Parts: sequence; structure tokens; C-alpha cells
Amino acid sequence: MNVEFLYRMIAKRDYDNFINSFSKDIVKLSKTHSKALFDKLLNSLLKRKKFTIDQHLWEMLYYESVYFYKTPSKINDIPICYVTKHNQILSFYMAKKIHKLNCTIVRFDTHSDLNEIKESNKLPYLYEKFLDTGDKKYINKAQDLVWDIGAAKSGVIMATGSKDIIWCLPLWVPDKEIKVEYFIKDNKKSLSLNSIDEGSEFDMNLSSKVPTKYKNDLKIYQKVQINSKRNYLKKIKDLIMKNGNEYILDIDLDYFVCNGDKFTKSYFEQPFDLQSFYRAKTKYINQNMPRNTNDTSSDELKAYEKKVNIEIKKINKRIKEFISLLRHLKNYNLVPCLISMSDSSNVMFSDCINCNTISNGYVPSNLALYIHNKVVNKLKELF
Repeated sequence: MNVEFLYRMIAKRDYDNFINSFSKDIVKLSKTHSKALFDKLLNSLLKRKKFTIDQHLWEMLYYESVYFYKTPSKINDIPICYVTKHNQILSFYMAKKIHKLNCTIVRFDTHSDLNEIKESNKLPYLYEKFLDTGDKKYINKAQDLVWDIGAAKSGVIMATGSKDIIWCLPLWVPDKEIKVEYFIKDNKKSLSLNSIDEGSEFDMNLSSKVPTKYKNDLKIYQKVQINSKRNYLKKIKDLIMKNGNEYILDIDLDYFVCNGDKFTKSYFEQPFDLQSFYRAKTKYINQNMPRNTNDTSSDELKAYEKKVNIEIKKINKRIKEFISLLRHLKNYNLVPCLISMSDSSNVMFSDCINCNTISNGYVPSNLALYIHNKVVNKLKELF
């Protein structure tokens, strides 16, 4: 028996023991929803740093973690909402009555999330009914209309009123930076977001003339690509300060990793989902069994592990730069008044019955918990 074969036998036995212990605790967690047990399991995975052979365990623990999203949370005094699908943030912002907040929405996202909404003209009516009665059934009805994960931002601003928006794009998005004024147009059967600059590069419907009733409701939509030159910092700061010292922070975790396809054309030429740089597509490998010395899967596993480790380093760097940007804003006394965070991952269950839950895995399930946990912890340190 050679040394390598013996080492693999020991490693396999140790891993089997870890799997058995982890599996027993996962069963307990699903029954008890113990936060202490969840933290124990998460810390064990973080300590191991084996993102490839442990990817099934990361997925299982991620599915269990979503249970805790239902509990109202705060970071310091800032209310924060956690969702699995970005469209689910509508309930949060309706409940927080954001029409009263005269501040800018700053969002970090790979996608525009401005898809059209069927029967969108009902959204402001349902919001008004909620404000009049306090009955959350109107929030639920509005959320059912905004079932599409790609309609997160259009749903919020159509229901609660237009606001200045800064869309912070990652580098892999090829679209150009733009700044246009927009307004909400009532088409009787539906609402639409319209640009007053006809012919401009804009994700919404275009209109060359602003109806008189909307002239006082013009807002700015600004795309800002986050690059290494750091010339975006002053631009974002100045845009926020137009509306005071607070802003609404909206984060989609696909800003740090997007599980789409590789292409270089604009959304307008090829409207499909983008893939982030250094994306290691999830691969399930038949790991090398000690009794089969001719199995070559260990080499494949090593190659996959190398790619994943590179991606983890890139993700960590993106999170570090994201927090650095927020710290810069904080140094100017610019802080969020509300925070929403979406995983945009594949899950098998959801509070929103009509939401897409098993599709649109922009953030791979085996990385979602790691990224979610790291971003939340950094936000807690900062605020």
C-alpha cells in the first residue's frame, strides 16, 4: 500500500465522520431552527474552507438559513430586509412607507430589475389602501402582482412613488453609464416608466413629452459603473446629497457573483443574463474512492477546486471594495436609512407563493450563504 493511497483512505474516513456529524446536526436544525446550532455549522464550514468537496453541505445549510429571513432585523438602528428573490423587497418598502422618505435609492445589482408588470396600475391603489387601513392584505396583493424577479425596482417605484435612483453596476456589465430624467406615466391599464429624453439609451419605455400632471415628478436615473479608477465615489456622493444625508441601500448578491452566460454585447442587443468574471460553474464530481487507484476524478476535483478558490478571492475583493465605498460615504455622514438584500438564488420554498423560486439562480446556491454571511457581517462592522 503506497503512502498516497493510505493518505486518501484516512482523508476519506475523516470526511465521512464530518459528513455524518454534520448531517445529524442538519436534521436537528430543521426541527429546532436553533440559531446557536446554525452558527456552529456555519463556523465549521468557514473554518474548513473546502468549498468544493463541501458544496453540498453549503447548499443544505443555505436552505436552512432562509428560515431566519422571516425575523425582522436591524443593523444598529437601520431596518434590514433579507429575501431570496429580489422582487420580494416590495413588501418591505410598502410596510416602511417609503413615500415619506425624500432620499435616493442606491442599488448594487447586475440587472436593471425594471421589467414590465401586468396590471401595474393597481399597485399605487393597493399602496393607498394599505396606508388608509393598515391592512397588510393589500401589501400581499401588491406582492403577488410583482411576481417577476426582474421587476423588483419597477414594482417599488410604481407602487410607492418615483425616486432618484443610482444603479451601481459591476464591471462585467457592458452597458454605458447614463443619466436621464424619468417619470411614471399612467396608461390607464398599466403604469410605465418613461424617459423625457427620447432616443436615449434607457431601459424603460420612451416618451418625448411629459404630461403636465407629471412635470413636478421628474426623477433622475443614473447608471454608475464601479471601476478601479475610483472616479465613481464623488459622483455617487453628490447624487445622494441632492436629497439629504440618508439613502436607501438595495443590494443584490449577484453584484458579487452572477451565474449567467458570457457575452460582451449590451443588454439592448442581447437581453440575457451576464456571467461574472472568474465564474467557476458549479460542478459535481465523483470524488476519488480509495479502493479505486485508477480513478482520475481527483485531478478533476483539484482543477475545479483551484478555479473555485480563485473565484472566492475575487468575490472577497469585490465585497471589500463595496464596503470601502460605503465607508467613504459614511465619512461624509451619508448613511442608509433602510437596507434590503436579495440572494437571487435557487431555493425550493418562498414566502411569495407566486414567485419564481427554482429558476433564476443568479447566485449559485453553494456560494449564496458564504456571500450573504460575509456581506452582512461587514455591514454590521461598518454601521
